[in-house]
Amino acid sequence: MADIKIIVDSGSDIPQDIADKYNIGVISFLSIFGTEQYVQRTEITNEQFFNKLEEYDGIPTTSQTPFGDMLDYFKQQCEEHESVIYFALSSAASGQYQTANLVKSEIEEENPNADFHIVRSFLCTLHKPPFMRRKWLRTAKALTRL
Repeated sequence: MADIKIIVDSGSDIPQDIADKYNIGVISFLSIFGTEQYVQRTEITNEQFFNKLEEYDGIPTTSQTPFGDMLDYFKQQCEEHESVIYFALSSAASGQYQTANLVKSEIEEENPNADFHIVRSFLCTLHKPPFMRRKWLRTAKALTRL
């Protein structure tokens, strides 16, 4: 069986138990409340985010994964796995897809044998609708069996 690492970003809203069950990597966006910045899923959970949202007198923003963090993460995944497939958030909603392509170019420059693929999902979440989540999970499951 091929060693394929599936990765999504935290904008996918994939439940942590599903990510753990299928060994799906999650690269995180940032949640920003004024001057406070949190890495999604590591420094702030969804529950904490919504609690903070109720208390916050303003509109929080998000930011894509910083280039250096993304480069380090994907480089490590490419070193540890035969193939890496990243399902990126819709490029219409975020610059994450474009940044991932810049990262991919840098990784391939350093390691021309890296088997790294980026899939533009055209979605803003994998959490809903349920039929799309099931379809995506079947695809991820099939890819891990290759």
